[in-house]
Amino acid sequence: MNKNKEIALMYSGGIDTTYTALQLAEDFNKIHLLTFCNGFCIRLGSSKKHVSLLQEKFGNDKFQHSIILISEILNFLKKDLLKSMLKYRTPLLLDLCCRLSMEIAMIFYCLENDVKYVTEGNNPNTQGEMFLQQERYLEVARHFFSQYDIEYIHPYRFLDTRKEVSRRLECFGIKTGIRVLENMGITSQLFTQPFCLWAPVAFLFTSRLRKAPFIQYFNLSTEDAIKIRLEKEKLAKDIIDYLRLNSYASRLHPYKKNILNKFFRSEC
Repeated sequence: MNKNKEIALMYSGGIDTTYTALQLAEDFNKIHLLTFCNGFCIRLGSSKKHVSLLQEKFGNDKFQHSIILISEILNFLKKDLLKSMLKYRTPLLLDLCCRLSMEIAMIFYCLENDVKYVTEGNNPNTQGEMFLQQERYLEVARHFFSQYDIEYIHPYRFLDTRKEVSRRLECFGIKTGIRVLENMGITSQLFTQPFCLWAPVAFLFTSRLRKAPFIQYFNLSTEDAIKIRLEKEKLAKDIIDYLRLNSYASRLHPYKKNILNKFFRSEC
């Protein structure tokens, strides 16, 4: 193993991301666990619960956890969002903008910390309904990261069925939630990961309700999602340039107030 090999993981603290963290520990010297808050999240600190278990087993140096606020980034990407929602008749465009905001923050974090690999916890074995979990969409994300010399590793390399993931986590000593809720299609990690107030909307498109004609009418196809994303990426690149420029300026003039404090903030 390359002792300088580090990776950043979009980390919610739930089943799939915690299991992914365990798998990454075999191949990477250090895993940066990044939990994001889009301004609609509550119980951010709950993501720390499983981090503590990981650090107990592998040591504090193996896993570094940060909570990163991305509400300002999301506000930029939400430009003309309502107009686009009406055009494509779907509320899922907010999910698209939110995930892209996370990617922007992740890229900036990696550039600042010289991290060359990234991944996240999307599991097509259990969550494959929305465009965010489709391989074609993830391939576009991979290309976006590659433009900054960062390799995006598809998460499904580390993941298995929910039953197998739960079994292995329980062997590790991590409880995997309430079975009744899981059978209803509701996340069983309600108390071990942040809760986004927008989640009930996304739930309609990932639970068994997604098959209802009314819900299907407001879905977002992978093709349209990719088309919209590519347009948003133009703005995303401008945001990354802005972050990098001001980070550089702050290093040159450390006595000046860092204007990134209001735009991009992290908390360990």
